Amino acid sequence: MSSKHTPGPWFFDPERHPHHYGCNVGAETGENIATVHPGESGDAETISNARLIKAAPKLLEALEAIIRESDNLPENQFQQAAAAIAEAKGDA
Repeated sequence: MSSKHTPGPWFFDPERHPHHYGCNVGAETGENIATVHPGESGDAETISNARLIKAAPKLLEALEAIIRESDNLPENQFQQAAAAIAEAKGDA
């Protein structure tokens, strides 16, 4: 599997972006990765969604390491992790 996403780390600063238009998640290069717009659930959900997007590169890296280095992972968990990695990389 090969990754074509913008390399991490990604950043998010909830204090830097007014919540009325959304929250930006960006890369160290200054590239905007995503803008999370507020929904009906309000600012807390918007900030939580932006934090989850910010963590995506680290989550993907950690999941790949678990699969690569775990000999005792139950088959159903291995398949679930492999499917999530494939989806994240556009291979699903």
